[in-house]
Amino acid sequence: MEHNEGQMDRRKKRRFPMQRELVYYVRDGKTVVAHGTGVTLDISSNGASFRPAEPLEPLKSGALIELSISWPVWLGDETPIRLVIFGKVVRSMADWAACAIDQHEFRTQARRRDAR
Repeated sequence: MEHNEGQMDRRKKRRFPMQRELVYYVRDGKTVVAHGTGVTLDISSNGASFRPAEPLEPLKSGALIELSISWPVWLGDETPIRLVIFGKVVRSMADWAACAIDQHEFRTQARRRDAR
């Protein structure tokens, strides 16, 4: 997401640049209406933005979204973990989307031989 120098940032929390692989799921109730892969652009305790690997139809503001983000720190230096974010879409275009975070959790993921 690009910001103009003079543009006022309305965010309550500072976002930190972080480029990590992710998988996203947009839901309408329990039904997944869109999904894909991408990379995070930035993240804070209140929100995150990401760039999808493939252009997407702009997501409806307020839509429920889940982001599963590869985390740079491993559990016990042996087990990869993911940050899973649950929230709502706040802005979206074909090449990026942003969401407010309602809930988050860390999950372990299966180890891969070539993971490091």
